[in-house]
Amino acid sequence: MELTGAKQRLDTDSISKIYPVIIDRNINYKDTRIPEWLRDEYNLKLIARPSVAARRIHQKLREVSWRIHPDIKARRNLFVGRNDKLEEFEQRLDDFDIPKPRCIIASGLQSVGRRTFLKNAIIKNSLVDAAYTCPKLYLERNDSIEDFILKINDFGFAEDDAEIHDLLSKTIEHKITIAVRLLKAAQEAKEIILILDDGCVVNYKRELSPWFVSLITSPNIRDYPTILCAAKYKVRFGERWHKDNMFYIDIPELSFSERKRLFKKLLEIHKIDLTSEDYNLFCEQFYGFPDQILFCLDLIGRCGIKKAKNDIYQITEFNSDKAAILLRNYENKEDCLEVVRLLAQFEFISKDFLYDIVDEEIYAPLIDQLVAENICEYIGAEAEFIRLNDTIRDYIKRNRIEINRKYKEKIVAHVKKFLREDDHLGRDSSDYIYSIKEALARNIDVDASKLIPSHFLRCMKELYEKRTNLTKVVELADKVLQKQEFIEPSLVDDIRYYLCLALARMKNSRLLQEVQKIHGDEHNFMLGFYYRLVGRHKDAIDRLSKIVHAPYVNARAKRELVQVYVQIEEYDIALGFAKQNYEENRGNQFHIQAYFNCLINSDSYLDYKDTLQSLYKELESVGSHQSKEMASITKALFMAKCEHDEAQAFNIIDDAISIFNDSAYPIFAKFDIGMIFNNYIKMTEALHQIKNLAQDKSVTQGTYAKQRAYLEAMKGNDHKAISIISTELSQYPAETKEKIVKKINSLAAKRPFFNQL
Repeated sequence: MELTGAKQRLDTDSISKIYPVIIDRNINYKDTRIPEWLRDEYNLKLIARPSVAARRIHQKLREVSWRIHPDIKARRNLFVGRNDKLEEFEQRLDDFDIPKPRCIIASGLQSVGRRTFLKNAIIKNSLVDAAYTCPKLYLERNDSIEDFILKINDFGFAEDDAEIHDLLSKTIEHKITIAVRLLKAAQEAKEIILILDDGCVVNYKRELSPWFVSLITSPNIRDYPTILCAAKYKVRFGERWHKDNMFYIDIPELSFSERKRLFKKLLEIHKIDLTSEDYNLFCEQFYGFPDQILFCLDLIGRCGIKKAKNDIYQITEFNSDKAAILLRNYENKEDCLEVVRLLAQFEFISKDFLYDIVDEEIYAPLIDQLVAENICEYIGAEAEFIRLNDTIRDYIKRNRIEINRKYKEKIVAHVKKFLREDDHLGRDSSDYIYSIKEALARNIDVDASKLIPSHFLRCMKELYEKRTNLTKVVELADKVLQKQEFIEPSLVDDIRYYLCLALARMKNSRLLQEVQKIHGDEHNFMLGFYYRLVGRHKDAIDRLSKIVHAPYVNARAKRELVQVYVQIEEYDIALGFAKQNYEENRGNQFHIQAYFNCLINSDSYLDYKDTLQSLYKELESVGSHQSKEMASITKALFMAKCEHDEAQAFNIIDDAISIFNDSAYPIFAKFDIGMIFNNYIKMTEALHQIKNLAQDKSVTQGTYAKQRAYLEAMKGNDHKAISIISTELSQYPAETKEKIVKKINSLAAKRPFFNQL
């Protein structure tokens, strides 16, 4: 009666939608007792837990109020090409000599279309109907089996399970048993789960996580495709097959003909007419990534064909500078940028959690707009979670762009409210994972039974990246490592890695003890990092040079080598590494600054005047607090060396010293500018300010010693200057000290101090 009444009201537009939910696990969406119109038109799913059903119903009420962008559905359902890969997929599923795979892993470059391929492959092979939507869960590198359990539990396929509590004290084998039970419940509900894997299932070494292999190969799981995995990394060839339970396929970029077909179909969906000449012009800019083609379409729709052609460079630059280009449209829309920065604080966030922080009435339509423009996406069983585009999230986190103070306060209030409640697992996993992590970071007592290993790792990583409390990082590591026998070995390694990073930053010699538990290239990297920070430059160069071409650590090794060579003023050696780092990591404020420093201090710096100017402007555009400081310093140095404008250079740097009064770096720059203009008075002012900060760990004794020596040389005390170098820079390479002595002799010969008296 209820179904018939609902159908009549729906057909007459008396209601806008109905939301049927299966609550009996003996019924699935193919049950013949369910009316055909309901089976054909609705994505019927089992929800065994009442709290999850309530969240889903609330989500559907939101959808009634806030309509998603009308073109999204058509764009999502669009699929072209990949015929050879579809054939490979079909052959594997039709092979009667081996069981059907329980897990299908598609790897490929980010935004290449892995998820779209998997979705269309299971539809083409009649595993699901065209209307079916896979429940999606996101696993990042810091996640492990505990996170998988919490996130799959969100779907509500299994009833409440007391065993999900106190996971930190359960053995790996016990946790695998729990995960198997949850996955079996998904199979019984006839569901296929899509995992968006960012290095958890398949790690950066291209190895499958042992717990995941144990889960998929469990005898309690049926031989039927239950997990689709869109993996960031390719599976190493030797691990493609695990007892025939997995099938692996790699998705390449779209071919040129596939790009043209996709673009043509998108133009038809959006009713955009192009001349043949313009169509081919745009097609020539594509590199094989669907989201680049979508960006081109949005550019045409937003700006018109003529302006899109004039701005065609944005399309070609899209893959290398995606974050900055996507955010460029919001430069004057601070409300949009605020919510994007907020979303970047979370791996993913439920709408319930988000709208406890921001005003739903204002921000729900804005979120829909961001989804339409590929800034973020909906995930979950019923699109109840929001996840920011990886590239933008990394850009904001890497450059330490802060969120609005009012949101910080609301998050703190939410965390305190969360901890006052007893039923933590009644909350969704995004709330549970984030709130517990924040409580740890803020020294709020948390019941140990509610903790999982990744809570500690996430908190350690965030505290380390913000440099807010390195001692807390060490405390958290020591606490969680007491339970290491219950933690996945790979997660133990990651925890110890951040422990060692924190000890190195603190210049704590305990690092030399802990680093013995880290092996291979990572061992050399960690020692090289520590030696750089404590001023043992020769040892740092020796360790880092060994791994500069090693897989997995080479980018970090090059970054550290640049820092070492800049510290010892070997700018020409550093330049090659700095340029490579910058080109491979566009938008990273630290690489921009390092590249600028190497160029401005090279012998032929005037040849790079245009590049130097564009680099300090890039820093200005990043928008973080730290990048603004860097931009002020680099602009002041540019004015000094390239424009020879002493007054302007000192004005900019003095303003920076006032604005960024907790940092020593603008003062260092003031000393350097003083030396450029042989201005003894300004150098003395700067050195006096540096002396007051000399006990600060950010002020290296080597830098302070060099500046004292240079000032003595300008007084004419070259013998005293050379004595400082020989006694206080003993860890510098001999050839570097020789260069510094030559610089001292040159300064002493000018005797500018006496000219100023």
